[in-house]
Amino acid sequence: SEYMGTFLPSVMNIFGLGKTRTFRPKKKSKKDGVAVPDIEEFSLTQLRGNLRNLVQLPDGESLNEWLAVHTLDFFNLTNVFYSTLGEFCTDEQCPLMSAGPMFEYWWREDPNSKAIQLSAPRYIENLFTWIEGQLNDASLFPADIDSAFPPNFCDVVKKICSRLFRVFGHVYHTHLTHVQLLDQEPHLNTLFLHFVFFIEEFRLVGKKELEALTEVIDRLKANEAEGSEW
Repeated sequence: SEYMGTFLPSVMNIFGLGKTRTFRPKKKSKKDGVAVPDIEEFSLTQLRGNLRNLVQLPDGESLNEWLAVHTLDFFNLTNVFYSTLGEFCTDEQCPLMSAGPMFEYWWREDPNSKAIQLSAPRYIENLFTWIEGQLNDASLFPADIDSAFPPNFCDVVKKICSRLFRVFGHVYHTHLTHVQLLDQEPHLNTLFLHFVFFIEEFRLVGKKELEALTEVIDRLKANEAEGSEW
């Protein structure tokens, strides 16, 4: 499908399988001591059993570089996936940015500005623009290998991941039927569970934020443990 033509090269990047627009050295390959799936054997089924292991920091790897590469890749993957829902996530159909009836998100341009209500597509557009600005800020995500990450780098990553989580919250609560219509639920579940294992491994998203998708997370973990179909 057209979607898989976009998704597969993107998802390959996060597993070290293809070229990626990174600002730091690429993750090590299998021959360098870090096991990654072989491109000829790549499949969502095989990845499912490896997702938790794939996010673990390898021995000798820089924590900040590991967080940086994964943050960039998760942003790219989430952006690509959300773009497939453009015909469904509109100002008319999604006048508020929410993740079910209990979680509504208002946009704040900066800490000193007033929070405002936006439609989901406008909120997510602003969110992606803000994250891209963070990723392109060399003082936060150094482009030079010899440059140091800032002391607050982990806090920057936490904020980005918390905001990305909201996109998944909106998709699961509002657009799951549309995802199923496009036959993309296995890809959404794989991407989201991988993201969940990443944020859990490094404690990047607070418990309160996670509550919006507790049932989804529990279900996906249970299905993975049982080897059930998604």
